[in-house]
Amino acid sequence: MIKLMNEYLSNWFQTYFREKQLGEETWTFYIDGESHKLSTSSIQAFICSNLDVRLQMEIKKQLVYLDYYNQDIQDYLRYLAKSILDIKLHHITEVGNKR
Repeated sequence: MIKLMNEYLSNWFQTYFREKQLGEETWTFYIDGESHKLSTSSIQAFICSNLDVRLQMEIKKQLVYLDYYNQDIQDYLRYLAKSILDIKLHHITEVGNKR
């Protein structure tokens, strides 16, 4: 059941992003003195394939809300990029500190 839901959401996101024809943007984030770059397409791919169903549902709900109120999707993707980067870097630090 979860696999089917994940496939459905992945297809939904792919269709949504294709229909929106979002321009490619690259964001640079400076965390702990290091620069990290993430792009619109990398965030879209991450959303489609690397998140569990609950998070995908929350992101979908927010995208539908933003779309309904004609808000900028790129701002939300930038927010997601920063959040994903924070989580990944925190996870790497936590794993690296384990003994």
